[in-house]
Amino acid sequence: MKVIANHVGRVVILKPIDEITPSGGIAPDDMRSLIVERYGFTYVTSGSTPLEQIQKDGFKFQMGKVQSSNRMFVIEELSIFNDGIVVAGKTTDAAEAFIADLTQWAKDSHGFRIDETFWKKKLFLSEMTVQFDRQISEVIASFHQISKVVGDLYGGTYGLSSPFNVSTLVLDYDRASVPPLAGTISAFKIDRRIAEPFADNRFFCTAALRTKSSGRTRTYNPPVNSRIGQLLRYFAGLCFKLLRCAFAQKTNGLSSCFYLPRRALSCFQLRRAVGKNLAKIFSSFAALRVVRNGRR
Repeated sequence: MKVIANHVGRVVILKPIDEITPSGGIAPDDMRSLIVERYGFTYVTSGSTPLEQIQKDGFKFQMGKVQSSNRMFVIEELSIFNDGIVVAGKTTDAAEAFIADLTQWAKDSHGFRIDETFWKKKLFLSEMTVQFDRQISEVIASFHQISKVVGDLYGGTYGLSSPFNVSTLVLDYDRASVPPLAGTISAFKIDRRIAEPFADNRFFCTAALRTKSSGRTRTYNPPVNSRIGQLLRYFAGLCFKLLRCAFAQKTNGLSSCFYLPRRALSCFQLRRAVGKNLAKIFSSFAALRVVRNGRR
């Protein structure tokens, strides 16, 4: 897999601002000027902006930069809200480097009350375009059988003969079963790039994970050997078993799909497969992480 472009790496720190500001207070205009001077932001929310708009959209600083560990990072946006801050760069590495510099400087030079609790609630979002070395369908067990079942149904209904392929993959968890904070975490999602041929294998990817830039090479292991590849194979194997069970009866048309729950629950082999595959899916998802320099 090759990273074509890193679009954004966003880090959210959830911490009430009034818990970290100096005990004696600080003038907002003074702090704004100091931040602009240090990081060179070219746009700042105007002081005449209505308070209601600032509370909704945040107080914004845009297009600045920070020096960290002999590297220069461009910071696209810093947004300050009553209950935390949001920092966006090309990667989460850039955003985290900026937050580390900002908080250390604010603490040492201006008396901000920054401690270990500041980092306790932290969220990530990474967006990038990648190009896979192989079709995703090649690493999904029994994909061609699944594609044929769905393709035949669409072909019979609309007269289409174009083969089906993977277009979007979304992995998420039960939002009703997690704490409120976890419910704000974005799903893992890949979308085929719009208006680009399927053969190009280019996808727009979104994940609530660190970007973990790979440095100069920007080259990764093929997905067939990755945790993502394993997860896709297990997921597809489960889906095909469900479809096969649904269409096993001698019924015609889409009506057989409506009997899927009853048939699935009455199929001992399927029940065992579901448990086995789901266990592997969650195990793979828990271990999923972006590799550095093409290695685990």
